[in-house]
Amino acid sequence: MINVVLFLHNCDTFGAPYEGHWVMEVSEKEILDQFEDWEIHSKALAKCVERPLRWVLHSLRPLPHYVDRRVALLGDADIKGACYGATFGAGAGQSMEDAYVLGRLLTHELTHLGNVADALKMYEEVRLPFANSIVQRSRDVGQYYSFSVPPDGPAHGSPDELNYVRKSIEDAWAWQSESQWVWSDTEQRWRTKCSALAKL
Repeated sequence: MINVVLFLHNCDTFGAPYEGHWVMEVSEKEILDQFEDWEIHSKALAKCVERPLRWVLHSLRPLPHYVDRRVALLGDADIKGACYGATFGAGAGQSMEDAYVLGRLLTHELTHLGNVADALKMYEEVRLPFANSIVQRSRDVGQYYSFSVPPDGPAHGSPDELNYVRKSIEDAWAWQSESQWVWSDTEQRWRTKCSALAKL
């Protein structure tokens, strides 16, 4: 079994509400017409799709909050499930990190019934900015994959365009190897917060 995913970006519709079904069966012709200039091997692969489906890629604006008192969003309930999958494939991993951080905070030796809401706010302070930045990077990478270079980038078709796109994609993915594991920082911040709360 081969999973074939073909992207067709329409940058003019980004941010606009979408009317209609988000998943629809389409004809083979509709797919092949979009990719008629592709090399023969790619077109042959596209012809093998037995029941093509068109999925509308949806995106959300950055969320201002993950938490409201004692309720927290986690995993695909937050912004990641809507935005990562198409170009970054980071939703599941980020959801596991969310669960790990939230679980560690809620079971931490300094956490008790009286400061659960504060622990949830700490979770939000740590995870929300990072998640929103990954959403933006995913959106950017989607644009780069379709060679939709921003207006301040090199001209389309110029010799510098490929290098610009390559470097931009590499930079967007750099967080995976450069980011410090989030729990050590979170725990230190939580200890500091609990110490400050104890003095009130």
